[in-house]
Amino acid sequence: MMHEVIKPKVAKVHFYIHVLSMFALLSTVFIDILYLNILVYSIFTISFGFLLWNILKGIYRYNYTKKNSTPMRW
Repeated sequence: MMHEVIKPKVAKVHFYIHVLSMFALLSTVFIDILYLNILVYSIFTISFGFLLWNILKGIYRYNYTKKNSTPMRW
């Protein structure tokens, strides 16, 4: 199941960070302030860094399971 790879709490936190970054990006269309742009870039970097971390963690768990489990015989 997907919950074994990425925990629901972690997925929910990442979702909220991503939604925050979308709203911040939308706000830069109407408010052109340099500090706001830097904040948006920082939030996007955190969001995609978190996504990369979850993907690498999932790959690690998949490889660990593949290596340490016995295949099913039908």
